[in-house]
Amino acid sequence: MDPSRKNITVSVSLKAYKRAKVWAAHHNMTLSGLVSAFLSTVDVSKNAHACIGITCTQDELMSRLNDGK
Repeated sequence: MDPSRKNITVSVSLKAYKRAKVWAAHHNMTLSGLVSAFLSTVDVSKNAHACIGITCTQDELMSRLNDGK
């Protein structure tokens, strides 16, 4: 493996996993490529809400992520 790259482990809902796999396939990407592209766009100076452009509470955000929305 390229020493400039690192593996990560994430846990997502089955619904989120399936949606991400379908989206990636429709865009000729791997799931790893999709996650890598997404993470490279995260602005570390912003909180999670601002990064993904939603306005809700932390609990609502976690619920949405767990539900794969």
